[in-house]
Formats: sequence, C-alpha cells, structure tokens
Amino acid sequence: MRTIQRRQANPSLRALALGGAATALVLTFAASAYAQAAPASSADDVITLPQAEEETQEATQVDDIVVTGTSIRGIKPVGSATVPLTREDIQQTGLTSTADVVRTLPQLQNLGIDETRNSGSQDAGTNHSRGTALNLRGLGANATLMLVDGRRIAPSGTTSAFGDPNQIPIAALERVEVVTDGASAIYGTDAVGGVVNFIIRKNYDGAEVTGRYSAADGYDQWGAAAVVGKSWDWGNFVLAYDHDDRRAMLRGDSPYLRQDLRPFGGNDNRINGTTVTARVPVIITQGGGMIRYFSVPDSYVGGPLTAADLTVGADVVDSADYTDYLPRRERDALTAFGNLNVSDSLSLYYQGFFSRRDSAVRGYRVDTLTVPVSSPFYISGLPGVAPRQSLTVRYPWLKDFGRRYTIATERSYSHTIGATWDVGGGWQIDGYGTYALAKNCQCEQGPSAGINNTAALNALIAAGDPNFNPFSNEPVNDYIRQRVFGENKLRNRTALKDVVVKADGPLLSLPSGEVRAAVGAEFLQLDGSYRNAGTTTNVDNQFRATYSGDKTREVTSVFGELFVPLVADGSTVPLLRRLDLSLAARYENYSDFGETTNPKIGLTWEPVSDLTIRGTWGKSFRAPSLQENNEDVVTMFGLASYSNGAGDPLIPITNPATGTSNVFARTQGGNNNLGPERATTFSIGADYAPAWLDGLRASITYYNIEYKGKIVTIGDQASTFLATPENRAAFAAYIVPAPQPSTCVEGDVSTYNPVYRDLINLGYPIPFSATPYCSLVAYLNGQAQNLGTVEQDGIDLNVGYDFETRLGQVTTGVAWTEILNLKQTLSPTSGLLDVLDTLNNPVSRRIRGNLGLRRGPVNANLFVNYVGGYTNTAPITVNGVRRPVEEIDSWTTLDANVSWFAPDDAMPWVRGVRVSLSVQNLTDEDPNVVLTGTNAFDTQQANPYGRIWSFEVTKSF
Repeated sequence: MRTIQRRQANPSLRALALGGAATALVLTFAASAYAQAAPASSADDVITLPQAEEETQEATQVDDIVVTGTSIRGIKPVGSATVPLTREDIQQTGLTSTADVVRTLPQLQNLGIDETRNSGSQDAGTNHSRGTALNLRGLGANATLMLVDGRRIAPSGTTSAFGDPNQIPIAALERVEVVTDGASAIYGTDAVGGVVNFIIRKNYDGAEVTGRYSAADGYDQWGAAAVVGKSWDWGNFVLAYDHDDRRAMLRGDSPYLRQDLRPFGGNDNRINGTTVTARVPVIITQGGGMIRYFSVPDSYVGGPLTAADLTVGADVVDSADYTDYLPRRERDALTAFGNLNVSDSLSLYYQGFFSRRDSAVRGYRVDTLTVPVSSPFYISGLPGVAPRQSLTVRYPWLKDFGRRYTIATERSYSHTIGATWDVGGGWQIDGYGTYALAKNCQCEQGPSAGINNTAALNALIAAGDPNFNPFSNEPVNDYIRQRVFGENKLRNRTALKDVVVKADGPLLSLPSGEVRAAVGAEFLQLDGSYRNAGTTTNVDNQFRATYSGDKTREVTSVFGELFVPLVADGSTVPLLRRLDLSLAARYENYSDFGETTNPKIGLTWEPVSDLTIRGTWGKSFRAPSLQENNEDVVTMFGLASYSNGAGDPLIPITNPATGTSNVFARTQGGNNNLGPERATTFSIGADYAPAWLDGLRASITYYNIEYKGKIVTIGDQASTFLATPENRAAFAAYIVPAPQPSTCVEGDVSTYNPVYRDLINLGYPIPFSATPYCSLVAYLNGQAQNLGTVEQDGIDLNVGYDFETRLGQVTTGVAWTEILNLKQTLSPTSGLLDVLDTLNNPVSRRIRGNLGLRRGPVNANLFVNYVGGYTNTAPITVNGVRRPVEEIDSWTTLDANVSWFAPDDAMPWVRGVRVSLSVQNLTDEDPNVVLTGTNAFDTQQANPYGRIWSFEVTKSF
C-alpha cells in the first residue's frame, strides 16, 4: 500500500474542533434538560417556531405566486418533476455557499465552471471570472437556466456566459425549486437541461442576524448576514445582506496539488523536459539527444560567470508553495423586496439585488529567455551546446516582484419594477420590467502577471544591457519595470433588459373543473461588451493596443399555456380519480437566429388517492451566448503540455519521461458560424404517498433527452485530444501537426512554423506560459463548435420516511440519480460514442441520503454523499512508461449537522437564537488518486479539503 503524507493540521481548526465538541456537549445537556422539563407527550417533542417566526406568519403577507415550471397561478406544473429545497433543508446542510447547497442534489453534476477550475492551469486557461455555475444532468452550464423568482438575471463571466448562484445570499432564500426537464415552452432559451429557480424571502416581520465561521486544512472563512422586514396593511418590505470572507488555500497545502506527484505514482512536474520551475536562473542545453541543466549559484549578482561556476542540475522549487488553489475571496450580496397595495385590486412591487465579488490568486512565474552567442552574458564551454548555438535560460521572477497576482472582480445588480392587477373574474395581469447588469474583470496585476515583452528582454540580453543580467540573483531595477512590463484587464459587461406582460385566470368551467389559461408577451435585449484594456503582450515583439468586441441580441416572444382538468379531482371512476392536461407553447423571434416555436405537453393521472403518474414531452431551444457567437470576443490561445498516447509520428513526444507533447491550443474561441441548439425531452414518473403509512413518500422519474447541435468549447477537452489513438482519430478535425523548425529562435515569431506565426499575428491574447514556443509540435483548435448530438436517459429516485419515536421525530431519505446511457459525438465525423463514466464526463450514479432526529430544540442530521466510479481515459506516462487506462473507485463522504433552537419559553435574551455546528466530510476521506497531469485527483468529482468545520449562530428579534 502506498504511504501518503497526510495534511498538516491547522491550529485554528483544532481550536474550532474543541469549541465544537464543547458546543455539542452543551447542546446535549440542554436537550436533556428540556426533555426532563417538558411533558412526555410526543407533540411536545417537536420544536415550535420561535416567536419572531410566529409573528411573521401572523403578519400581512404578500401572495407568493411564484410556481416554477408554469405560468398559471394556483396549479402545480402538470407532468413535471419538481425538486424543492426548503429553507429548513438549506439550513440543515450547514453549507455557506448557495451553489454548494444546490449541488447537493444528485441531478447536478459538478462539471465545468467552478472557481477552482475556471482560471485554468498555468499553461492554458479557460474561463477567468472565478465564478461558479450549475450544471443539470451534466449537459453544460449554458443548458441550465437560473432564475430569481421566475425572472432572468444578467449572465456572469468574462469569456463565457452563465448564471452564478452565489450572487444570491443564503440568508435571502426562502426556498429553491428545480425543474429537471426542458422548459423552453415556459421560459424560452437556455432551459434545456432544466431550471433552477431561487425564491427570495418576501414575508418576514422582524430582524435576524447571523455570524458564521468555517475552517479546513489550508483555509478558513467567516461571514455575517442580516435580514430585516416589516409588514403593514398597505404593504411590506424585506432586506437581506450577506458578507463572506475567505482566506486563500495554497496548492501546497494538499499533497494532491503539488507539482511533485511521485508519492502518488505520478511525475515530478518541477522538471518536465525544457519546462523547469526554477528557483534561480537555470540554463538548459539539449545537445546529443540529452537535456542538461545548469543552475546559477545563489551568490551570483553580477560580473564574470563561467561554466565552472555553475552547479550541474536544476535548482527547482515546487510552485504549489507559491500558487493558490482556492482564491482569496471577499463577497457581498444584498437583496431587497417591497410591495405596495395601491388598492384591493392593484399592487406595485420592486425587487432588486446587488452582488460584489473580489478574488485574488497568487502564482509563481518563470520565463524562458534566450542568450545569443553575441551577447556579453554568453557562457562558453557548456556540454550539449553546438557551436554558435544560443543558450536557453529559465528565469524566475519571484526575487524581482514576488508572486504573480491575478484579480477577478464581479459587480452584478438587478432592478425589477412591476404591478399586478386583479381585473375581475379571477383574472390577473402581471407586468414587469427588469434591468440587470453584470460586470466582470480578470485583471492581471503587477510586472509578474504574465504581461511582459519577452522579445524586449531578449533584445536587452543580446545587447549586453547592464540593466538586465539573465543570470543575476539581484532584483531588477525600475528601468526594466517600466520598459518591458504592463498590465492586462480582461473585461466583460452584459446588460439585460426584459419586459414581460402576462395575464392568467379561468377560461371556462367544465364538469371536471376550471380550465385555466395564461397568455403573455416578452421583449428581451442582451448587450454584451468585451474589452481587453491596457497592454497585451504577444510574442511578436509588440505591446498591443486595446481590442474589443460588442454584440446585441433582441428576442421578441409570445407564449401561452392551458390547464385542462379532464377528470375532476376525487372522481369515483375506477382508476381515474383525477386527470389533468397541460398544453404550453412559446414563439420566439431572434434578431440574429431567426425564429423558433417550442411546445410542451404535460399529463398528470391519479388512478388512486395515494398514487400519481405523470409525464411530459417537449421541445427546447438554446441560442449561442453572445460570447460563443463572436470570435472577436473570447478567442484566446495558450501553450500547454498534454499527454500523448496517439502514436502519431507527425506529433512527436516532447518530454519522453512524462509522455507529453508541447502544443499551441486555442483554449477559448467564439465562432461566428455557430447555430442554435435544439432538444427533445421526455419524462414519465410516479409519486406515491400511501395512506396506510403516514410519512412515507416516494417518487421515481425516467427522463430522456435528445440534444442536437450542442455547442462545446472543445478547448475544455484539449488535454485529451492526443491521449489515445481513438481520441486522435475522433478529434482529427481539430488537430494540426506542426513541429517547429530547427532554426526556431525563442521570441522571434518570424522563425516559427507558419501555423503558429499566422495564429499569433491574429493579435488575440496569449497568457503567460512556462512552455517554450520552440518546443511546440502541434496546434489544437478548441474553438466552440456545434458538435452534433447528445443522447442521455436516466432515472431519478427519491424516497423519504418521517415518523415519531419516543426519542423524537425521525426523518430519513435518499435521493438517487442513475444515468442509464450517455452518448455524444466528439466531432462531426466521430459518430455517437459512449462517454458515460469517463473522465471529464458525467458519472452514472450520484446518491445523497439523510437521517435526522429532532427532539425538542435539538435537531441532528447525518448525510451520506456517494459519487460513482468511472474510467480515467487519459492516462499519463511516468518515467517513459505509459500507465494503463485505470478504473477510479467511487467516493463516499459523510456530512453532519446539529443545531439548537431556543424554545419560546426561553429567557428573553436567548429567545430566537439558533446555534449550529456542521461538519463536511466527517470521516476526513481523501479523494481518489486520479493522475491526469497537474493534479493527483479529479477536481470535478472530488475535493482536497478534507474535514470542514462550520459554526453558525443566528439571533431573531
């Protein structure tokens, strides 16, 4: 068995653990005392709401008409499965992130955009906004529509567009509703995989403050929240505010994130061919088929330097000791709701929110420089250097400027003003206008941020300029700072204007009940503005001016929905107690994509009183986002080193020890020729709540999705293009073999292979890379494409049972999602391939179970989280030997939460208090070892944090 060094304990974590244990003892004692003092009846074992909550229930309330999945008030979505998360469910998770709360649902796959992944590796980035997205069914963040009270918000992101749930503070949430099938007939574009609707608290009378603290090995965070609300006969308002502050976690705090992965059977990535994480300047020579390294001594700060002065070997550091995995983050969020009853029939309302997020990521920077023979700094007599051959130097900037900083900021807000008018006969008109804005910036700060002019540095070296000695360990002066460094700010601004008018009410009466209808119209305008401000460096010896891209889309829609009770509720006809039909359709006209009509049919059949059978069929549609459909907006290139098991002689292995090849990849890229995505969805399911066993509930749903024209930024999969001969064949349309010529000079684009020269001269940004340009052997085009078809079907199962015992009220439940089949095309010519349970794709089985006990004021819950196993289809090469394709085990973790509510008869200063202690990953399970290159685990199926403690105190007034 392999021995792995465990994470080092955090002193603050130990303190929190002791405090948590003490809290648990106090809670146990309090529960015992309460149980002894309370009457023995089971009714008294169930907690009553604190006084503040009772007052809220008695106050004048706003009618909460938000029903996810339908436009008609007063009915449930016919045929559709809706998964709710109540406020109590949210509290019991103990989680402090809205995204993490929703991701506890097994229907959500943790694939794609996340703050730990979306800045990319040190070589090739993806999304840079440091936001987090939701991904229903693993179909992609763009196929999951995020709503707030049934309304759209402006999408986040710099190089991609997505809804970020962390814009909504947990303190403001009343509940979350998830519709797990297509809903374009109701909501329009993006609702392919489903809808996640965040319902904000609107009926609260009083005040509430919360303080919280969380800690794990490597990081900690704290937060505070406040809610205040007031109701009158003529209206009400609710305000909620949340602040969150998290310390950064270094990659070096987890052995799974270090460059040196030899303890896990991986490579030491500190030295990977000519890519060396140098501590001091390191000279690299490649003569005679060998790579040799020579390190400059620490004491050298200038003057003559000979080959005899150098140390044989590479003096390296592990960049994980200087690079963040989790960014340092501060976040503020504010929501507001107000309602004014102008008359008995007319109400005006306002809803708005504001979100601020600032993240900072530190990194370690090393550049590849060239010292020509003509330079006074040239060192003669090194082994492996041909006559007249330049020297390659790996130069670290830590001594000069410290760590590289990348700042990601987001500012989002939304304002909605609307009115509801009861026009009589049960009909109501609801009209509103929304203006929302999301501004994002990925700002590389300081001289070591990757915005430098390597060619200018090489020119100084060639000329022997005394201001820059490439071997010196003395920090550079202001002359260098001012002439070869700049800053880069990648900005995106997306504005949303949305006007909706809808009327709904009873249409006619049938013996079976009222036929209800909804009709409406919507005008939506999206304006996207993208700027790369300041100075951008490419390798063609130039600082580039600002470039930009703008795009506008207008969508005009009309929609309608009909609810028909075919058989009255409570019918005495055998096996036909109730039968409801729903018909919905939406017509949309796009300024840039023509028109589309998407229908949906729903049917709910109740054969007996405790069994309901339901089904839906519908069409869904998604237009490309403004970023996806604009090449000038998001095109970005990068250099990377990817596993190469393709066996293609035209694409040689660059680093034999690791089996990797250095490539030039289009890691982001809009496509002006993209078409829309279309999907057909079908579901059938049953809900069972037997009268003979009170508290038991069960539901099962089979779903089927056929998704055509799915847009994929295949740069996200670029690391697997060359992993196997099969992948090489599947992605052949996006791979161009292009070894650099022997005459290549680092930094001189005119000497490069024409493939790279032409791409570089397009002028798009190329982030800092540790990979030398002259080592490139292929170009991988990761531009967004309509890849064809995705076919997925599966089953959702939910079972719960609540019952009373002498110990208290027990709650049990299990939520199980099983994907039965998942096939998709990887390229227009690949045909449908089975990708289920493979790396970077959905796993077939995800389960979350719960067991809870409520006794008096104490509520304890235990959760089990199961992520199924899968296959690592991109094995790496270690010391020249390629690892086999590996089966990855399932990952199971436990979460626990215990909370105490002050009872109504508590002392006044205690009344309204809630104390909660939560533990994520209770047994401190390590992630499975998954070796794909830069990490020893899969960031999409596990995490490296270990046990996370959270403590929270809430006081209601």
